[in-house]
Amino acid sequence: MQQDVKNLDITAAFPALDGGWLSVLGEELDQHKRFHEGCSFNLALGDTGGGL
Repeated sequence: MQQDVKNLDITAAFPALDGGWLSVLGEELDQHKRFHEGCSFNLALGDTGGGL
């Protein structure tokens, strides 16, 4: 579930969404893609987000 995904610094990775299921699903997919693109970019730069 989107609400259970956390950043490496234990903050919520995604904001809470509301609306119809189709618009929420579309936004969740977009957020999921951006989250993984950001993680891949940070790992490529050697940034693990702090204490790790």
